[in-house]
Amino acid sequence: MFTYALGRKADSDAQLATLTREHAGDDALEIAEAHAYRGEGDDAFRWLDRAYAQKGVGLYLVKETRCSRISNLIPATKRSCAR
Repeated sequence: MFTYALGRKADSDAQLATLTREHAGDDALEIAEAHAYRGEGDDAFRWLDRAYAQKGVGLYLVKETRCSRISNLIPATKRSCAR
């Protein structure tokens, strides 16, 4: 997310690809948060659904913390955060 915030999209894309390749099976929540930060709502929701299916250890925090951050970045998330 730092490289994206610095406007280095190519570096950010590469880091997100690495994160996805190495942690798709065990950390979908982090991938969802990265997509949300980048304003990629559809991808963020896909990864949130995957995190739910994985029963990620940090998933219980989504409604209280991460979901509020995600909904601030992507207004359409308010409907999903009620889950």
